[in-house]
Amino acid sequence: MIKKIFNEFEKKIETLKRLEKELKSLDSEGFESEVEALKSKLKRPDKIPEIEKGIAELKRKVYDKSAEAIEIAVVPEVAPAPKNAYGVVIGIGKYKDEGIPALKYAKEDAIEIYNILTDPKYGGFPRENVKLLLDEQATLTEIKSAMGTFLARNAGENDMVCIYFAGHGSPELDPTGKADDKLEKFIVPYDAKKDDLFGYGLSMDVIREILDKRIESKRAVFFIDSCYSGEAGGRTFSRPDVAARNITISEKFLEQLSGEGRIIITASKPDELSLETDELKHGIFTYYLAEGLKGKADLNGDGVVTVDELYSYVYEQVTKKARQLGGGQHPLKKGTIVGEIPLTRCETEEMMRIKKLNLNASRLFDEGEYEEALAIWSEVLRIDEENAEALAGIGESKKKIEEMKVILREKQRRLLDLHNRGLPAKEYDEAMILLKKNPRAYTELERNIVEYIEKLLKGDISIDVYVDTLKLIKENYKRDN
Repeated sequence: MIKKIFNEFEKKIETLKRLEKELKSLDSEGFESEVEALKSKLKRPDKIPEIEKGIAELKRKVYDKSAEAIEIAVVPEVAPAPKNAYGVVIGIGKYKDEGIPALKYAKEDAIEIYNILTDPKYGGFPRENVKLLLDEQATLTEIKSAMGTFLARNAGENDMVCIYFAGHGSPELDPTGKADDKLEKFIVPYDAKKDDLFGYGLSMDVIREILDKRIESKRAVFFIDSCYSGEAGGRTFSRPDVAARNITISEKFLEQLSGEGRIIITASKPDELSLETDELKHGIFTYYLAEGLKGKADLNGDGVVTVDELYSYVYEQVTKKARQLGGGQHPLKKGTIVGEIPLTRCETEEMMRIKKLNLNASRLFDEGEYEEALAIWSEVLRIDEENAEALAGIGESKKKIEEMKVILREKQRRLLDLHNRGLPAKEYDEAMILLKKNPRAYTELERNIVEYIEKLLKGDISIDVYVDTLKLIKENYKRDN
């Protein structure tokens, strides 16, 4: 009991040291008063949950501040888990119109995101619930059908919806002048015509109408790996009449695309390029999006990647990588949600260790090594005191150990009775020692002896036969060895 209390105390001290380091790293971020308030609680192990919550809130403020994004309204509790999950994943690397530049990795980007979403280890979306449209499959009609019909007919208000697009985005002059930058923005489908995006492109107005009027989900996330600057070198292009005007593209269309229960995360600001690189063999936004979904964005280490965590991770990594490549790329997040949206599950190092320990304990339990299994499951509880598998395993192990003790006591009682009826002291003592010994430690000779001990205890052989057989077994063993 004392050892358990000491271990728990030691674990809390290590946690406080880790939290102190995290607070030091936040000192220079402009939140001095909040940091000092949390530091004052570092001598109180009972304040660990409060400190962790405070650090998580400060980290979110730091990322939101650096991202220059609309602050998301989040209530403290996590949103209810979606009943079902649906998705549409689109990747277009080559276009029917040869005047539209090809993209080297857009198709591969979409395949990577699709694989993560449908992998039981990560997203767990049923494959039949996710539409994958690649290159020539991603026509204007098919994209509208996937978003406006497939999602509309299947995804309910409490269901998770994830839409991903990798391909060209493009601006076109808006003759009505409704947009504040006088430009209409389009997602470019496979069969688009470069000189007629209004007729053959998918406008943001149409997408907004689909999201507003046809998709009921209040758990919708839309990832867009394209850009709208019209500059060469990224996932965008434009007609000469647009490029000649040198217009700064407004973010307002992204704000209009987002809404309550809907998050839009784009690869870059509208007037920046969304870059691809041969080094990563992906667009840099999608590369870090994928890495984040697979676990690197699990900032609090709870085994779940949420939208907020993912954006924070992606923003930091993409901006850093873009600087290394000599460019500027700043992902944007727009929208409001109630609660946090969990996107994927992942295994932290601690979770993988627990999983390995549980597997080893289960194997030992199946082999009848209940003491060893109990020891390993007890180790799991020192890491995660609420681990259900370990708690159940400990209960079953203790039960089996007690059963084995009862069986051993009965065998010892019967041996004593046999001793009183004539079993020699030497053979009696030997049998008592072997019954207490772990069977895994038996030598070949001891295994043979135990086989006849069991026969003696069951009454299958007499004391005389047992003694004579034992003598013969030992003589043969001595001769052969």
